[in-house]
Amino acid sequence: MVISIIIPTLNEEKYLPRLLQSLQNQKFSGEFEIIVADANSKDNTSVIAEKFGCRVIKGGTPSEGRNRGAEVAKGDILIFLDADVILPQDFLQKTIKEVSRRKLETAGFILVSQDKRLIYRLIYKIVTLWMILTEKFWPTGMMG
Repeated sequence: MVISIIIPTLNEEKYLPRLLQSLQNQKFSGEFEIIVADANSKDNTSVIAEKFGCRVIKGGTPSEGRNRGAEVAKGDILIFLDADVILPQDFLQKTIKEVSRRKLETAGFILVSQDKRLIYRLIYKIVTLWMILTEKFWPTGMMG
């Protein structure tokens, strides 16, 4: 089973290396590809992606980038991430296990703020609560 990780980007040189490093540090023995759908960044986003071995394609808006990435993806499972995400080392392993065990066709995950300020922690908790409360009648993997 191959995983395709699709990341839409626009001027993400500050954040992208942390995400890509967290992907390199995965405790996962399976195969995965990383597709960066870049919307003509003016910084080093594409250079950084290529240094990490990512496939860089033309992006656009975040939705266009996700769609273009999905069109060229080789994976059986598609994972869409934003560039400012940092994943725990067991993310891919646990994701594949849960998708297989529950025979999921789509899934989302809970976000946790890296910022320790109360306002950001509160915003993340409210968004998470909203997603949990509405998942049965208005399922969303992400908002926006």
